[in-house]
Amino acid sequence: MESVENQVMQLYQDNLSYIQSNHPELFRTLQVFEYALEQNEIEENYALELKDEGYFDIKDLKQDKWLYGEDSNAYSQYLCDQVSFKKAVSSFEGFKIVNIQDIEAAKKNDKDGTSGIYPMFSYYLENSRKDEEVLSIRKFIFLGVGLGLHITLIDAKIQAENYLVIEDNFELFRLSLFITPYCDISKYAKFHFSVAEYENDFTTTMNSFLATNPFYNRHIKFMHFPTHNTRKLKKIQSSILTQNFIVFPYGIQLRELLFTLKYLNEYKILNLKEKFEERSFQERPLLVIGAGPSLSKNIEWLQENHQKFLIVAVSATLKTLYKHNIVPDIVTHLDGFKTSLPHLEGFPVQKFLKNSSIILGDFASIELHDIFSKEQIYRLSDREEYLQGFSHPMTPCVGSFSYLAALQLHAKEIYLLGLDLALDPETGFTHSSFHKYTEKVDTSASNQFESTVSLRETTMKIEGNFREEVITTPIYDNSIHSLFVQVDDLKGDDQKVYNLNDGAKLKGAHPLHPEKLALEDYPQINKEELSVEIAKTLLTHSRVELNLQEIELLHQKLTQAKELKRLLENYKKTITYANANKYVDSLGALYEGITAYYPRAIYKLVQIIDMYFSYSYTLIIDFFNTKNISNSKRHMKKFDKLMQKELHNILDTYIRKMEEFIEEKIKIS
Repeated sequence: MESVENQVMQLYQDNLSYIQSNHPELFRTLQVFEYALEQNEIEENYALELKDEGYFDIKDLKQDKWLYGEDSNAYSQYLCDQVSFKKAVSSFEGFKIVNIQDIEAAKKNDKDGTSGIYPMFSYYLENSRKDEEVLSIRKFIFLGVGLGLHITLIDAKIQAENYLVIEDNFELFRLSLFITPYCDISKYAKFHFSVAEYENDFTTTMNSFLATNPFYNRHIKFMHFPTHNTRKLKKIQSSILTQNFIVFPYGIQLRELLFTLKYLNEYKILNLKEKFEERSFQERPLLVIGAGPSLSKNIEWLQENHQKFLIVAVSATLKTLYKHNIVPDIVTHLDGFKTSLPHLEGFPVQKFLKNSSIILGDFASIELHDIFSKEQIYRLSDREEYLQGFSHPMTPCVGSFSYLAALQLHAKEIYLLGLDLALDPETGFTHSSFHKYTEKVDTSASNQFESTVSLRETTMKIEGNFREEVITTPIYDNSIHSLFVQVDDLKGDDQKVYNLNDGAKLKGAHPLHPEKLALEDYPQINKEELSVEIAKTLLTHSRVELNLQEIELLHQKLTQAKELKRLLENYKKTITYANANKYVDSLGALYEGITAYYPRAIYKLVQIIDMYFSYSYTLIIDFFNTKNISNSKRHMKKFDKLMQKELHNILDTYIRKMEEFIEEKIKIS
């Protein structure tokens, strides 16, 4: 008995040493927890006990019952036996593969920027079966630890390289340290721990896990411990579904990067990298208006009080605002697709916004530039891509961008209305009732794990602003997390933000019902004077023409893109199809050669190619990590041909557009 006790205590100390060295924040939390237990500041809810039959179990002291209630060793072996090497069993799919029959038609109508990967998708599907087994499992998620006995057994079975361990009960995780040799497993595998993390912290951990050896994300196996809550399953799916290369595919990124060239040296580029110091925004309360459900619910309040705010409104709200004679001082628009144009049709938009400043995203359509005067427009340019020192907050949606932009404008009082980032709690609608594309989403599966997920239709529960919980979608959840990551860095101590929405709880924003906002002492704002002030201030933080250094940088970009082209040509000469492992390693070497250019002038181009690899290289690794593949050499040649073709297409498009821009618009004296 004493020997067993010594063993578990030694293992606990060894695990603590490992966690202290490799997971310092988790170690600090463990220290605090240990101290609170010793000082009787918190009550122990669970106890680790060695049963007479020779196995450990955990007793729930409050409910007087056992976690296992049977031989924990035998039960853990049962869980281990459930782990299958079949790809589709207990597996998260890293990205959806679509089978497009008419590839050429898809390319002509390529709205999501992924048509270049469709031929590889089709070939993969034509030469794969749903019941295939993998040769090895590289990444694995444990949802709930119990004693952790099954973790040890499953690791011995699969020997994965990356593990994510999720446990929502901190006390249970601590007890697992006495039984589970994390310290030993960590000698050949990397652990990510999510212990009692709230939603956004968990998303950060999950994203870190996905970013580790990302090309092994095609199928991520998992084991759900039966007594653990299933809520994190939806969050895992949301994180996978909102990976950057999926939400903003490489094709869209390339178009956006090159589309910006069309307006360089012609339109003002706005710099939101640093906080504004002008008093234009600091002296007045600023109201950010989004198109969420709370806008229509509070439209009468807004109509009565809008003259007391400097208003930044997303373009999707304009018809609603026009109907109620509410003129925004600044309009934000990021979307580059024509589906957003109906929000600016059916009313005299030029007359309505004649005194408004218009902030357009990098990819905003040509039609928008025709609607507004050049003097009104302030374009955004991707982070220092063309103008040195120019940047702006990057978020998945225009509403969250407008919030962060308001912080950079340095408004001291910021109010958020229509930035729900959640479904209407009563109706399940996605947007304000005035929004052209608002739709009702089925929320019946919000508590259930679903095998098929969607950015806009999958639903899950999150922390609410006024309510304990609200229901959101992965696309909204992605925006919520982008605010969680950035707000602390952008929000100054002198800035207060108030969330007026019956939607999601947002980072840095205090909940406040609109009717409780005391506006009696807020003066009416002279909007004509304000429009002049805003234009003057935005102009101060803008620039039209490239300077000599930036022109030289364009030439560097072109030179380095051609270097990548030569790198790809050399790869073509040296590639071998001797066996699948060597072929995959060759692709890995090509990837490393390309990403070595990350610190250089073509950072953004390399990022786009990296996103393409997230699809193609991941798919190839998964295909050859399959048992009983026949005709491997033929498959290698076909995959490689498809991959090289698209890589050349990306580089040729970039080089051609850059050469055209330099020839047409850049004159070096």
